[in-house]
This record gives sequence, C-alpha cells and structure tokens, in this order.
Amino acid sequence: MSLKINVNFIVFAISVSLILLPVIASASEFDVRQKFPEHIQGENGIFFQYRSGSSYVDLINFNPFGEPKPVNPLDYVFINPDLTDQDHFPVILAYDYNNPVPSMNQISAAPSCTPRNNIYADAVVRIIIPDNGGQVHITGLCGVRPNPPLVPPEGNVYFTIYKGAGNYNSPIWSTWNSGSIDITIPYSKGEEIFFATNPGSDACLGNDLAYWGDLKLVTEDQSIPAPEFPSLALPATMIIGFLGVVLLIQRTRKQ
Repeated sequence: MSLKINVNFIVFAISVSLILLPVIASASEFDVRQKFPEHIQGENGIFFQYRSGSSYVDLINFNPFGEPKPVNPLDYVFINPDLTDQDHFPVILAYDYNNPVPSMNQISAAPSCTPRNNIYADAVVRIIIPDNGGQVHITGLCGVRPNPPLVPPEGNVYFTIYKGAGNYNSPIWSTWNSGSIDITIPYSKGEEIFFATNPGSDACLGNDLAYWGDLKLVTEDQSIPAPEFPSLALPATMIIGFLGVVLLIQRTRKQ
C-alpha cells in the first residue's frame, strides 16, 4: 500500500511541476531618441511639453534657427509655441545643436527662465508606457552642453525623473548638471513617466543646452501567463509515459 501511495504522490508532483513551469518574464526595450516624434505630438507615446507651475503646454514642431537642418532623420525641433519669444525656449530637439552627428543618441531639452525668456518653465519629455504592468528599468545619462561649444557651461540645470503629472516636486531620480541614470521602478500600463530639465537659479546665463543621452526604458511584464505547449503531442506523450511508469512499478510490486 505504501508503494502505491508513493507512486501516486510522484505522479501528482510531476503534474504540478508541469503546470507551474517557470515562465521567463518578457522584456521590451524603448529607445527614446529612436522613438522621437517626427511630425506630431504623441507619436510612439511621446509628448514634448513645457511645465510652468502645475500646467503643461505642448511644444510645437518648428525649426526656429533659420538654417539648414543636419543630415539626420531625427532632426525635428519642438519649441515654445509663443513665437514672440526671440529664443523660442523651452526647446527639445533630437540632436546636439552644437554637434549634429546622426550617430549621437541624444535629445537636447533646454528649459527657459526669465528675464532671458518670457517664461520660467521646464522642458519636459512625457512618455506613456504601453506595455503590461510590471517594472521598468531606466538607463541613460544627462548633462549640459555649452553654447558656443568651446566655453564652459554658464548655468545650472536640475534634471528630474518623476511618474505622474502632479509629482514634479517628488522625483524618483534627480541630479544637478550631469549624471548617470540606472533605476528600476514599478509601473502599470498607461502610466506616464516624465523627464524634465528645470532652469536653476542661474540657468538664464548663456545659451547652454541641457541634454538626455542614451535614454532607454526596458519594461518587464511580470505577469504569469498560462503554460503553453508547442502542440498537444508533447503533453500527451508525457502523460502516456508517466502512466507507463506507474503500471510498471505496480506490476513489479505484485511480483
């Protein structure tokens, strides 16, 4: 009798292990610069805005610099919609304005402040996460590029990353002037992550451009889907094999 119980227990354990086979979480990489909107706001779930106080305003797609764009498929410029502002800041563009090399995985995102510009505002990259809930691993870097390029940066810029439009005062990551990003945070599908550059107390000096570089979001779906088999042949074959083992053990026991 004890042998029969042990055999049944073995079959039960094997069956459970088949049902609970470990499932590798699926991951998806989102390269922000490669997803840079080419024509309109909201392409690929990315919006370029400025934040003044608690209000967000969409930037407009425009080339304010009056010169030929670089040979770069991602050379679109999003600027302050108030075209009476001589410098058109805040501004977000898909390259380093001082060195527009297509291979550079960089987004310039310069904030604006008074008295140089009409408003005191952050330059904001808003990203809607399209994947299923789980966690997102964010990597990249940030810094301030002097303009003209041969002089040191003249102003301070405060870089922040936060989740949710109202949480700009509660960043999940922040640094002054330059830094390296390597964080993992939980999220749900449809949540928004914000990458903002804030004009520090003396950011009005010069024409320095803040930038985000190599910015990537790797989302990971941690849900456990139902086990999948390539065909019905595999589970059927395994069941027949286990039954054969049971019958063999029981015959051996009777003998």
